[in-house]
Formats: sequence, C-alpha cells, structure tokens
Amino acid sequence: MTFARLYLSNDTTSKAAGSDRLADWLEDMTDVQVVRTSSRGAFYLEPMIERDGPERRLAWTNLTVEDLPNVVGGRGGVPVDSIPYLAKQTRVTFANFGITEPLALDEYQSRGGLKGLEAALTLAPEAIIQELKVSLLRGRGGAAFPVWRKWEAARQTEADEKYVVVNADEGDAGTYCDRMVIEGDPFRLIEGMLICAHAIGAAKGYIYCRQEYPAAARTISTAIKKADEAELLELDGRTFSIEVILGAGAYV
Repeated sequence: MTFARLYLSNDTTSKAAGSDRLADWLEDMTDVQVVRTSSRGAFYLEPMIERDGPERRLAWTNLTVEDLPNVVGGRGGVPVDSIPYLAKQTRVTFANFGITEPLALDEYQSRGGLKGLEAALTLAPEAIIQELKVSLLRGRGGAAFPVWRKWEAARQTEADEKYVVVNADEGDAGTYCDRMVIEGDPFRLIEGMLICAHAIGAAKGYIYCRQEYPAAARTISTAIKKADEAELLELDGRTFSIEVILGAGAYV
C-alpha cells in the first residue's frame, strides 16, 4: 500500500473555496495523511492539494471531491514551482506559506525561525536600528515608510512604559496580507514583535486584529500561548506579554 501525505490549506479563503469538504472526504482513508498547512495565496487555484513528488512538490488545483481519487493515486498534478503565479515570485515574508503547519513551532524553527531573534539579542538596540537602516526595510503599507525611523523614535522617547502595536485591521476590500501572516505564519509575527520590543525597550505588545478575522485571532492567540509555554517571551529579564484586541467591525 502506498502511503500518501497530502498538504491542504487551512486558510479562511481556502475553506471558503471548499477545502474542508475535501478534508472530510479524505479523513476516513487509512492510506492518507492530510496536513493542514498555510495557503500559497493563489486563491484562484483553491481548493488545492499538494503532495511530494520524486523530485519536487506536485499540485492539483480547483479540486472537487470527484477529483480526489486521482490525487490519492498520484495521477496528474503539476509541479508547484511551474505554476506561473508562483514561479515568478521570490518570497521572503511568505516563504513558509503552503509548506508549514501554522501552529507547529518546531517546523517554524526548522526553517530558520527564531534565528533573527537570536541574532538581535546579541546586539545593542542601537545596532539593531542601524541594521534596519542598512537593510532599507520599509513598512508594508502604501507609504512604504522606513521602519528604522519608527523604531528609532520609539527608542529615543523617554517613557515609563513602551508598547509594540501591530495594526492588523486591514479594512480595504480584498486586502488579506495581514490575515494571511497571522493565520499562516503566526510565529513570524511574534518573533518580529520580540525583536522590536528589544530594540525600543517595550514590555508589552498589542495585536489589533480586524473583527472579521476570527480564525486569525484564534490562531495568533494559540501561537502566543505556545510561545509562552516554550519560554520564548522571556525577553531582557522579563516576560514580554502580548494581547490580542479585536476591532469593532468598522472601517478605520
């Protein structure tokens, strides 16, 4: 008997396209293991299932339940890296998407997760900000604001308490970048918050999540709990606490 390990997205949009129906059909098959991953983001191809081929990942796209015997049998399928939408991209923020299970901390670490935090903790806050200047890292919003300017301003401001605030209330129609990161790679967000906290001297973080993103809120809340259990939130001699705040369901 050939054992099939299948990768199926657990993303909200993938579910809306029918991924849960495929998972339910596959659930009772003894020769199949279904791994619910993050999404590649190519939602026009969902539901999509991948499996490891002899040389590279293969994908079956726009699936219905009737198509699943071909997937399980390994018939058909196209190399993931040959899909035009994906072949033209070099991914950084979304490097793990479609590959890892969002809440598997060990998988995140196996793909280089927490290396950035480890490196940052060997540097003085001023040195981290200098690295941001050299990197030319910009914000992901429309203004493309230099990240180092915000961090430097927060670092230099005298205050009894400082906070790291994540704005995940993307209200523009059809904009899902924040949701995808929170749902698909939550430990990356937490790692970034910890680096920022070390750089600016913050002891607490807030994630302001769009009210219409309940799955994202659940995922990041679980990831925060797992990070805390793994003692990853112990920072500069104290615990960096992170709280998720839901918006009120309005635009801005």
